[in-house]
Amino acid sequence: MKMNNEEPNRPWERVLHERLRALPEPQAPADLVPKVWERITQARARVWWRKPWFQWPRGMQVLSGLLLLGLLTVVGVRAPNLTEIASHWTGPAIGHSPILHVFGSVAGALGDAAMAALGMIKTPYLIAGGILIALVYFSTVGLGAVFYRVAAGNQSID
Repeated sequence: MKMNNEEPNRPWERVLHERLRALPEPQAPADLVPKVWERITQARARVWWRKPWFQWPRGMQVLSGLLLLGLLTVVGVRAPNLTEIASHWTGPAIGHSPILHVFGSVAGALGDAAMAALGMIKTPYLIAGGILIALVYFSTVGLGAVFYRVAAGNQSID
């Protein structure tokens, strides 16, 4: 690629670098700092349920965890009826589209196979597996939060 300049043999990166250095230094808008402080103040003033879960009060974290556990327990107890519930809600949509009918049939067959496989596993193993999956999930979320804090330089606005 030939540059349109007085020294055509000079590498184009150097020409580009020199032209970019010749540009004036960019200036921040005058209202930048007040806007940043306003956003920080808004973030600090947020109510607890609008903040990330790890910044909630400990009691609310425990309560929400117990509610989630209860919901998962109810879903687990009602699992044999999930196919009927799903077909009740998705039946009208699937009836109008042949491709959705095929996907619904495949999903139903896979769900029935999964329920049959889970039915052969003894309850203590299911509980231990569920606990293990939850521990792995929360460990992954926790490690992600740690890595994010390290990458962001541990800057917190709260």
